[in-house]
Amino acid sequence: MSLSNQGFSLVELVVVMIIIAVLAATFLPKTSDQIINVNAQADQIAGEIRYVQSLSMTQGQRYYINFPNSTTYSFFAVSGAAPVSHPATGSTTPIPLAAGITLAVAPASAVAIGFDGKGTPYYVGATATSPLSGVNAVITLSGGNATAAVTVTPETGRVTP
Repeated sequence: MSLSNQGFSLVELVVVMIIIAVLAATFLPKTSDQIINVNAQADQIAGEIRYVQSLSMTQGQRYYINFPNSTTYSFFAVSGAAPVSHPATGSTTPIPLAAGITLAVAPASAVAIGFDGKGTPYYVGATATSPLSGVNAVITLSGGNATAAVTVTPETGRVTP
């Protein structure tokens, strides 16, 4: 039996493994912590919006989630007259987003997304409250190179992260 028929040498095997490792590191998609953080924050905002909707439907009055700036949100009842405690913290203070994450709300004039007693979505602008008709409310979260959107559908109020 000659040496060429005995199989791979250890050196050949190591070289092939190094080539495979380099190719895998180059071509496999990478998930950064920031992408995970932005997606987790989007899921949290979607859950908070669903909470406000269910609160509106169970209490039979309008509640909304207010976005006073690009880094916090809070809950309010009936035209913002009374702050509502966050279900997890029990606090009425604004809830901050995770570090390095900001949000933007569309329609651009919206400062809050609310629901009436039937779960119908509304947006609250600087001067008026209007039903979402024909336009989605979209909360876009971003941080670093990552973005995620939470959408509230008109008429039905369906929330999708």
